[in-house]
Amino acid sequence: MSETMARVASSITLASLAEALAFLLGSFTRMPAVEAFAYYASVAIFFDYVLQITCFASLLALDSRRVNVPLSSLSLSLLSLSLSLSLSLFIYYLTSQL
Repeated sequence: MSETMARVASSITLASLAEALAFLLGSFTRMPAVEAFAYYASVAIFFDYVLQITCFASLLALDSRRVNVPLSSLSLSLLSLSLSLSLSLFIYYLTSQL
């Protein structure tokens, strides 16, 4: 997992930064709707970046650990299902607040 993050973290960072800056350039328009959209989109991309680097990487590590455990270990499966459901609900809550 650490090798994967070492390889892709810079790409994720550069892509997120470029997208956020591109949307922030849209905030220089004089149309209020486009300006608001540009601000909200750049903030959403920032939160998406933070979640990809932290939560997604953690959940992916948990899931790979679950896959390597024998099938009789149901508790780890339920834990990863519970965590992914909680994360989905949390992301839905964050996006509905925007």
